[in-house]
Order: sequence, then structure tokens, then C-alpha cells
Amino acid sequence: MKFSLSGVSGTLSSARLHLYVMSSLFDSTLDSTSPLANPGLGECRVFHIDDYGDLESSDFAASSIGNDPGVLISGTETPEVGYISIDITAAMEDDLDHGRPFTTFMIKLSTNTDGDWGSDQWYFGSSESGTGMDPYIEYLLASPLPWTQVNSDGFDGDAGNIFVQDMEEFNGYIYAVTFNSNT
Repeated sequence: MKFSLSGVSGTLSSARLHLYVMSSLFDSTLDSTSPLANPGLGECRVFHIDDYGDLESSDFAASSIGNDPGVLISGTETPEVGYISIDITAAMEDDLDHGRPFTTFMIKLSTNTDGDWGSDQWYFGSSESGTGMDPYIEYLLASPLPWTQVNSDGFDGDAGNIFVQDMEEFNGYIYAVTFNSNT
């Protein structure tokens, strides 16, 4: 799955990928009642991958480009129907830093099959038109400091001001007490 980064700028403070777990399939038996049966194929992991353009069958073997978010559902977990989330801050920051137009992920079970010919998988909500169960990313940008420097560096260019001893806010301004080695 991929999400456009168009319009996202600044320093990322945090980002979480939210996925709606609809049901599970264990040995071809559908379970849509909480808690869901675990399909028994190990961890359900989220991998950070390069943008695949239009999805093709070869994309299911895409390699990680690093900063993988990790385990979404453990191999023994039995989640409730509903949204679960995973931290994707490092992956999304990497995409922003490299100017990628999308942040892109692959969800994969650690084991492809248990060999019993039964279907085993997780079902996540998704649609083209919006269902209220679609995946989404929630992110926060770091706030810029609310203060603006109004003096020159070094407190008016006096090289004797070698460090700030104390700072205090008063009526919306920050005042600094400096130590001057010459006075």
C-alpha cells in the first residue's frame, strides 16, 4: 500500500499507520468475531518498500529499503476486529528526506504456508471509495520554536559573554542572564 506525501513538509515528529483488521482465515475457516483466530503463519510484518508504480505480481517480492516498521501482529496474537496501528516515523521521514512522492509498505506473514492446503490469512479493510475501514496514516509535524531571536549572536557582539547563566520568560519574552568573562 502507498500513501502520497504531497503537501507534507517540515520535520516529522511522529507517524502511525492504521489498518482495520476485518477478519482472519485459519485452515479455510473465516473468523470475523473478536477476538480473531490467528492464522498460525507467524508474525504479520510491515516492510518499507520503494514505490512500485502500478501494482504487478512481481511487486509482492519487493525488497525492503530499510526503516521497516516491524511486527504488526505477533504470531500468537488474537486481535479484536477494528483498527490496529504501528509506528512508521522512521520510514516516512526517510521518504521525505529522499524526496520520494509516496511512502510505501508491504504487509507480509513470516511463513507463506503451513502445508495443509487450507487458506490462512488476515483480512484488512480497504477500498477505492472509502468504507470507514480504510488504512490511513496519522502524523504530526514538529512545531517550530515559538521564539524569535531579536538580538545579535553573542548578545550584541561582546565576545566576553561566554555563556547563558539563566533564562526566564516574562510577558511573552525570554530574558537571558549572561556570564561575561571581562566584567
